Amino acid sequence: MILDGDGAIAIDLIDGERLCDLLKQYELGVSTQMIEQIDVNQKWFEGL
Repeated sequence: MILDGDGAIAIDLIDGERLCDLLKQYELGVSTQMIEQIDVNQKWFEGL
C-alpha cells in the first residue's frame, strides 16, 4: 500500500482506453478475437 504525504492511499487515475488495455492485458472479463473481414467489390462483378 502506498500512502501520500497526508496518509491517504495514493491512486492512479486512468482513462477508458487505458482501462480497456489493462483489462485485455490481464484477461479480466474480456477476450479478444482476430476477425478477417472481406468486402465485395460489386462493380467488378457487374462487368462479368
